Amino acid sequence: MSGRGTITIDTAEVELAEHAQLAPGRYAKLAIADSGAGMDAETQRRAFEPFFTTKPLGKGTGLGLAMVFGAVEAHGGAVDIASTPARARR
Repeated sequence: MSGRGTITIDTAEVELAEHAQLAPGRYAKLAIADSGAGMDAETQRRAFEPFFTTKPLGKGTGLGLAMVFGAVEAHGGAVDIASTPARARR
């Protein structure tokens, strides 16, 4: 997210009965939303790949979301992403 905007962080305890990647049970949920421009389908598909970045050369390593993904999965969790270009929350 470049320029001005809003980042919202929400936490909750959730009980999952069905999830594609997780066994039923109680989980901690961390949801992060921003008012950025959104991501197209290709960017979403690659967002957690190590060294993938949409930033100009020399401006980003592409490790942030890959590290989040690895840490969450290593602790038995899952990461989901949802975004729509040009439908940013304001």
